Amino acid sequence: MAQPVAVITGAASGIGLAVTRRLARTHRVALLDIDGDAVRQAARDLGGTALALRCDITDPESVEAAVRAVVEEFGVIDVAVSNAGIGPVGTARHLDPSVLATVLDVNVTGNWRFIRECLPHLIASRGYVLGVASAASIFAPPGEGMYAARKAGLEALLDVFRVEVAHLGVGVGVAYPMFIDTPMVRDADHEHADFARTRARLPGAAGKTFPVSLAADRIVRGIQRRQRRVFIPGSLRLQYLLRGFLSALLDRKLQPIAVEVDQLTEQKVAGRGAVAGGWSEAVLRSQKSQPGGD
Repeated sequence: MAQPVAVITGAASGIGLAVTRRLARTHRVALLDIDGDAVRQAARDLGGTALALRCDITDPESVEAAVRAVVEEFGVIDVAVSNAGIGPVGTARHLDPSVLATVLDVNVTGNWRFIRECLPHLIASRGYVLGVASAASIFAPPGEGMYAARKAGLEALLDVFRVEVAHLGVGVGVAYPMFIDTPMVRDADHEHADFARTRARLPGAAGKTFPVSLAADRIVRGIQRRQRRVFIPGSLRLQYLLRGFLSALLDRKLQPIAVEVDQLTEQKVAGRGAVAGGWSEAVLRSQKSQPGGD
């Protein structure tokens, strides 16, 4: 019997690459990423039948072409992991609204575009969708409001989608990773060192960075079990259940940190502008050099 097929977006680095490596042990994998060179190298490193495709999830034609290529190569899609995303840093009052628009275009609309394109094939295979949201949709520290908005939006969309497609045999899960040691987090910490130091003061697990291997292991286990929710680390489950109660307590605790983050954002925006001030240099380079898909 042929191995099942998994398609992963944002597969060239970070959580997406780590998940792909784990899944490749039991699945045929298709790696999608906006960085064509990096995703092709990742597929070469995996060897075997791994398929690499450059895909810009903000471009409908790019997504359609990528999913079509996967089906032409493998004939089926059993698992879709919607992981691609970007994240700004800074308090919302200082950042230009276009920053939020970009975040939502990639992280909510783009991820939904990919899932919807995969859906007919997932219905045929009675497959499973996993959307990688974030612990930020449960609890977001100061400076991550725009990032949290996209994660909470994806979570809400998939929670409703789960009910809508249950009768079709499609399972839907949401993953909630805390800060994970990935290039995106490292870039943000490097570009916004003051924010990183402030983040380290957050209470409990919120101030820690977890290894990407932990995220990959828990996500793959969630896929195997077709779980509704995957918490990384597992202690987030309690916070998820109590988030309404904890919110008021955390608001008071975080107010002094919020003042510092707001001042840091104001300084960053003064030097780089209300658009660029929210992004790391790596994200800005990507936006300039890779505007579309192929």
